[in-house]
Amino acid sequence: MIQQKRKRSPKVPADLITMRKFTILLTILLAIAAVLAISACGNDSSDTSQAVAKTSSNYSRSTSAGVRERFELYDVNGNLRRWSEFAGKPLVLNFWATWCGPCRHEIPLLKKLYEDYRSEGLEIIGISVDQAPAMVKPFVDRVKIGYPILYADGKLVSEFKLGGSIPFTIFFYPDGTESARITGARPESSLRAEIEKIMN
Repeated sequence: MIQQKRKRSPKVPADLITMRKFTILLTILLAIAAVLAISACGNDSSDTSQAVAKTSSNYSRSTSAGVRERFELYDVNGNLRRWSEFAGKPLVLNFWATWCGPCRHEIPLLKKLYEDYRSEGLEIIGISVDQAPAMVKPFVDRVKIGYPILYADGKLVSEFKLGGSIPFTIFFYPDGTESARITGARPESSLRAEIEKIMN
């Protein structure tokens, strides 16, 4: 009886296997980098603590109503805006910059949510951490942002215990206590859910 010889599978060169592994690893790393880039911007190129803006004296004084001024900042139209203006209202503070892609992606969502809830008393404030304030107003005018945009200063870092990435959003109940903090851009449904919490 003649036994048939088994056909051997051709050997794959070791260098080809290594190349395949490298390609798979590279694809995974690129996917992770893409997710990080979409969700948040590192703040190395425009550190919040170094954001340049003209600002008034300090945040320690209180109003006649006993509300402590947590910020006194100028808006893009040159008007001084204070924390006390927004006391007693549900409030969203959104820290952003013109150079931040995820921030720009999130702005239309915030605009829509502002329109949906402003009649119920919601206030949204965008605080720009751009190091070149002159770039902010043209951007605001072009994008037609309806809620106030203020220029940040370094005091905000300690006042609100800011992190190093943007967009960074803080949600406040009408009594001024925090409801939530979000780092990175989120879908409209997530932002809406947080707003619903502070509206009720």
